[in-house]
Amino acid sequence: PNALSIAGCDPSAFAGFTADLRTFGRLGVHGFSVATALTVQSPKSFDRCSPVASSLVAQQISSVYDCFGPMPCKIGLIPDKACLESVASVLGPPLMVLDPILGASAGRGLSFLDPLELAEGLFSMASLVTPNIPEAEAFVNQPIRSIEDMVAVASLIHDRYGCWVLLKGGHLEASNTAPDVLCHGADTILLDAPRATVGSVHGSGCFLSASITGHLALGFELLTAIKMAKEHISAAFADPVDVGGYPLLDSTP
Repeated sequence: PNALSIAGCDPSAFAGFTADLRTFGRLGVHGFSVATALTVQSPKSFDRCSPVASSLVAQQISSVYDCFGPMPCKIGLIPDKACLESVASVLGPPLMVLDPILGASAGRGLSFLDPLELAEGLFSMASLVTPNIPEAEAFVNQPIRSIEDMVAVASLIHDRYGCWVLLKGGHLEASNTAPDVLCHGADTILLDAPRATVGSVHGSGCFLSASITGHLALGFELLTAIKMAKEHISAAFADPVDVGGYPLLDSTP
C-alpha cells in the first residue's frame, strides 16, 4: 500500500514529511513525499520557513501520480497562496487528509496564508480536516472554551465546506482528558483518551494525520481509520521515544 505526504521539511524529523514517512513505515505503508517548504526548526525553536517554488511542488506531485497512480494523501504545511493554488490544481480523487497548519508548536507562524484562504482553497476538496483548537478558532473567528464549543465549531466547518472535521482538543484547558470531536454529516462523535503526562510534543498533529492516511492506504474506511489512528497516537503518547531529551512519537500499532 502507498500513501503520499505533501508537507514541509523539518530538519529534526519530528514533524513534516520526514515524520509522516516514519509513521507510514510503522504501519507497513510505503510513503511518498512532496516538499512544500524548507524550514529551520527543532523541538525547541522555529526560526525560518522558505516556500518551495509552486511549479516545483506541482511537478513533484505529478511525478508521483504519473508513475504510481492515485493514492491516499496527507497535506500538511501549505506556506503561501501560490503553493495552495498549485496543489489544488493537480490533486486528483484519492482520499485526502488535510492537517491545516497555521503555526509551529514552538510558537511562530509557519504559513503566510490567511486562514480563510486555506479553508476556501482546500477544505472542500478534503475528505477530512484535522485542525487543533487555535486553528479552528482562526477558521471560524470564534473562541472555543468547552467541548460544546468544539461540537459547534466542527459542525460549522462541516456545514461550510462539506468535509469531515476532526477537531483536536489537546489545547482545551478545561478538560482533564484529550477529547477530539469528529463531525461527519449529521453525526458528531466524541473520541476521548487520557491526557498524556508528557505534555505537548512537537509533531503530534503530523503523527495523527499521517496515521489516519496510512490506515486509509491499508484499506480501512475513513471512520475506522480515524478511530485506529486515535488509538495509535494514544499508545505513542504513553511511551514516547527520547531523542536528545525531547519526546518523539514513534510507535507501531
